[in-house]
Amino acid sequence: MSSMGSGGPGRGAFAPAGLRRRAARWTVGGAAVAAAVTGGMMAAPAAMAVPTIPVPCSVIALRDAIAFAPSTSILVLSANCVYRITSALPTITKDLQISGSNATIDSVAGIFAPITVNDGNLMINNLTFANGFGGVTRPGAILNENDADLTLQTVRFLDNEGGTGGAIENVFGSSVIVRNSTFVRNDSRSYGGAILNGGGSVTVSGSTFLDNNAPVGFGDGGAIFSALGGVTVDGTGSGFFGNYAGDDGGAIASLAGALDITGGAFSGNEARESGGGVANLGAASAIDGSDFTDNRAENSNGGAIDTYTALYLGGDTLRANRAHKRGGGIYVGGGNTELNKTDVFGNFAGFSGGGIYRAGGIVSLTNGSLVVLNIPNNCSGLICF
Repeated sequence: MSSMGSGGPGRGAFAPAGLRRRAARWTVGGAAVAAAVTGGMMAAPAAMAVPTIPVPCSVIALRDAIAFAPSTSILVLSANCVYRITSALPTITKDLQISGSNATIDSVAGIFAPITVNDGNLMINNLTFANGFGGVTRPGAILNENDADLTLQTVRFLDNEGGTGGAIENVFGSSVIVRNSTFVRNDSRSYGGAILNGGGSVTVSGSTFLDNNAPVGFGDGGAIFSALGGVTVDGTGSGFFGNYAGDDGGAIASLAGALDITGGAFSGNEARESGGGVANLGAASAIDGSDFTDNRAENSNGGAIDTYTALYLGGDTLRANRAHKRGGGIYVGGGNTELNKTDVFGNFAGFSGGGIYRAGGIVSLTNGSLVVLNIPNNCSGLICF
């Protein structure tokens, strides 16, 4: 995982001279937002609630607000504004909230991630990140590192491209919480078409991942790749549609951490190798109440799920998934896989195990789980009824 090293501390931070220039402009009131911030703070007693700072539709105003607003401030962006940035915004090392007001941060030139959160806490709502390009070493939109906490509410990531995570890279013990947000057509040059989790935790609820891509060759996780730490997809309303991985895990791939998925929909995802929907190679994981339909392992195994470690499936449905070789529904390469009240039907494999193929580990079917109507056979390496 050589790409993990690209997320080192302090990437994207402004040079000291640049900070001094910004500080000078802030001090003399050269930027419009400086006056807004100063006025808001002067009008409120020090003991009152955190300041709410309006940010005019100006890139300079946005930069100064991020750099110089007091910790715990709420930055309110100009409604429907498009902030067209040509270099990275100041690194966030404090607690901030950005209220997007349906604005867009559009990266129009250069190789940079618009936002880096380094040992701070950032909450963003109702904002779009578009056309970000992080080159070969950075994510396309947000780098979250060094025990930082990032919370996204109704945030949209459109057409971003990164070397390490098409939209977001999360590393070094940090956490990302995503609620009611969308990731569309984001591309990674390595792992994680939308999100790369390299040592923290990622929690997703009520969000959509559509047509994200990790490249051919070593691209695991068309939407999300977790190298370390865990990924939680929480509750109904989250969906993974049409994502593509050049290697394993068309929607999600977990290399070392645990997956905990509840109520997700996985449809039309594709892996060039294994795990058209999910590739589970990490810690013991669970998938509950989820639906896998029309996912595909193009050249290898596990049309819906490819697993090599302990996996619990409870109340899931796997139907019309396809694997070029084995395990149209599920390929079990190791670990203890339990299907509880789970139906596997109408799946296809080119060689064997249209429903389930067990190459290693243990597979158990409990509480009326069904494996039926799969082609060319329901199960290989275990007894199915």
